[in-house]
Amino acid sequence: MELKVLCVGDVVGEEGLRHLSRHLRQIKKLKNIAFAVVNGENIAGNGLTADQAEDLLAAGADVITLSNHTCGKVQIADHLEDSPYI
Repeated sequence: MELKVLCVGDVVGEEGLRHLSRHLRQIKKLKNIAFAVVNGENIAGNGLTADQAEDLLAAGADVITLSNHTCGKVQIADHLEDSPYI
């Protein structure tokens, strides 16, 4: 059984989020992608807001990764407790 995983590096800014919102589900379907890992820590420039995280998951990301810029938007901390996909 083949399982295709798509890994998307830094999504930058609202425009990057809009681009994924328009295309990620199509790409997953076209390429038979089973799971999409998306780095979202730069969507807010330096960090990620809870609304942006929800938009990214709605766009087709199965899991969102974060890194050193995560604390740029401290309001994400509470959301991390509630979302098992970040």
